[in-house]
Amino acid sequence: MDYSVSKTNDKLRMLASLIPEQPPPTHVVLMPDFFLDHFLYYPKNLDQFFDDFSGVFNRGGGEISGYEQRLAAGGNAVNTSSALASLGARVTAIVRTSPLGFKILQELLGPKGVDLSMVHTDGELSLALNIEVERVNVMFGDPKGLDFPFKNLEPRELYTIKHADFVGVFNWLYNRSGTDLAENVFRYVKTNGVGKTVLDISDPQPRLQDLPKLIERVLAPSLVDILCVNENEAYFLACQLDESLKSPRHMGSEYAVFMAKKISENIRSRVDLHTASYSISAQGGEVIARAPSFRVEIKRVTGAGDAWTAGNMIGEAIGLPDEYRLYLANAVAALYLSQPDAKHPSLGEVKSFIQRAIS
Repeated sequence: MDYSVSKTNDKLRMLASLIPEQPPPTHVVLMPDFFLDHFLYYPKNLDQFFDDFSGVFNRGGGEISGYEQRLAAGGNAVNTSSALASLGARVTAIVRTSPLGFKILQELLGPKGVDLSMVHTDGELSLALNIEVERVNVMFGDPKGLDFPFKNLEPRELYTIKHADFVGVFNWLYNRSGTDLAENVFRYVKTNGVGKTVLDISDPQPRLQDLPKLIERVLAPSLVDILCVNENEAYFLACQLDESLKSPRHMGSEYAVFMAKKISENIRSRVDLHTASYSISAQGGEVIARAPSFRVEIKRVTGAGDAWTAGNMIGEAIGLPDEYRLYLANAVAALYLSQPDAKHPSLGEVKSFIQRAIS
């Protein structure tokens, strides 16, 4: 593997020296989405996939066998919870699912130490079929169990939120009550709590008509400390904030930086952007830190953003300077993507990875 980066080895040596064996005691509460993910890994190209599929369809149905498949606990909140627990954080997942979904969570996240005592089992099991072809993931989501308004939170859950170091509301896209949940949870934290608020909206394109309310009620009132986005999410948010940007986005590899800066001009949140090539933090319309991605042999294309967000939060908990925090988040994502077994790394494994990256 080529672990080279475009920055100096001195920065990586410094980062390795700053990473403790375990992060300081850090309690993170994440909500509200859990999906049972079914992955199909198709090793051939897209044309061959269409040939296989249409061949079975044209003969009236049948089976395509012989390709790797896997079941996993998914959803942004749950996947990030898994990554954070592996990195040494204490994590409470407040999600809504069915009794069967709860048993699956106990089986998959229980051994990692994620606190599942606040899982709501009065819903249905959300499902997602993920087909990976040519390092592209096509997901068929069925979020039938994901409707979680603020009123669903119980007093003990509000108490836990009040005392957490980080409180994250994720997957606004699929939660029909996502704006209500984010607004009221974050307002509660700002009024009563001690922690930092983190928002990850997921791909907003199917709900563009609802973005103005999210901006008006959650982002504009400065309820969000850290807004985590990829380049696609940054584009759609920036276009909502500045209508003049609604033009073809062929601005080269730096268009995402421009969009993140534009978002941070209009809201007070720190905007943390991750792409395949680099990550940045922007605040007040300026880039305050930037770090290149690590180059690794990619074994999967799903879940890197959640791993990155977990690494970003751990870097924040450690108190790393912004640039080093981004390097750490990039390392967590790269190590996850290069694992053959889709395993989230420990902080010690991430530190070893960074040390190996020093040429």
